[in-house]
Amino acid sequence: MFENKLIKESVHATRFIMSWVREGGKLDRSGEGYDGFRKWLKSLELSDEEIYDIMDIASNGKLELETLAKNFIKSNFIKA
Repeated sequence: MFENKLIKESVHATRFIMSWVREGGKLDRSGEGYDGFRKWLKSLELSDEEIYDIMDIASNGKLELETLAKNFIKSNFIKA
């Protein structure tokens, strides 16, 4: 089970993920964007354990939900 841990005791892991994505960063299923995301997290002076916790959540989508989201986006002409 995933835990949306607090990083530096103040920011949930998912906030880092969404901040990256909202500003144009990629985290796709083929692995695109993860190196840049990890480098950004390191630039924030997060510990290796904190980076691991964030990356674990970022890289573990649920395939069924990803497929549903992809199909919805394609069928509703929403540009992602």
